[in-house]
Amino acid sequence: MKFAIIKASGTQYAVSEGDVISLDNQSVQENDTMTFDTVLLYVNDSAVMVGTPGLSSVSVKGTVINHEKGDKIRVAKFKAKSRSRKAIGYRHQYTNVRITSISAS
Repeated sequence: MKFAIIKASGTQYAVSEGDVISLDNQSVQENDTMTFDTVLLYVNDSAVMVGTPGLSSVSVKGTVINHEKGDKIRVAKFKAKSRSRKAIGYRHQYTNVRITSISAS
């Protein structure tokens, strides 16, 4: 089994080939290729490579599937005795990426 732990958008993801991950919104078009150079751990069957902090010989590539918005989060503020009410909605934007290859040289 081959998998890697990558760092993207300030978050660490454990990925293998074929996985789909949701990143914070990226400024890339759909069907473009993304390369993740910050690989923290690489495992291929019994071979384990640990980076300090990253591995320069391992590269993870993925294809952008689409951009989407997450669920709406509603925040309501209320102050007693002053008739003050305020409701705000927020939807986080994501970029879905399918991991196509994990290669080590």
